[in-house]
Amino acid sequence: MHGDKMRVPLEAKYLEALGRAVYVFAALEWNVVGCCERIKPDCINKISELTSGKISKVFNNLLDDIQDESTRLIAITLAAWFADLVKKRGGINHGKPGMGEDGGQQLFRFGKPWLIPELEQVTDEFAACGGWFNDLLNDHLRGSR
Repeated sequence: MHGDKMRVPLEAKYLEALGRAVYVFAALEWNVVGCCERIKPDCINKISELTSGKISKVFNNLLDDIQDESTRLIAITLAAWFADLVKKRGGINHGKPGMGEDGGQQLFRFGKPWLIPELEQVTDEFAACGGWFNDLLNDHLRGSR
């Protein structure tokens, strides 16, 4: 019902940090999907609805199809980075809600709270990796096939 969402009290700054992390990861993931499409045209419809972990595996499986050696080396490094960030994003998306020491609502993963500084740090990692994938997509893989 309208307004029921307010029954779960959340600090606006926490929601902003959490929402930004989710959105920035989605942008990163979409760059990875774009790279897959550049490497193997017409695969986008098959992979765009996959989980992040499966998208990571698809990208890894396409690395050998990259003809240019220097581009392949960049892609290999980015593939490992993305796989690591998928796990961190999973820690957010699969976090459990609870009350923090300050009485505010937060997500917890394995008993450790996702605090605003941690969310901001991982969001910076998502954005940095996304920037590198964007470069891979728009510079290194352009016209690669």
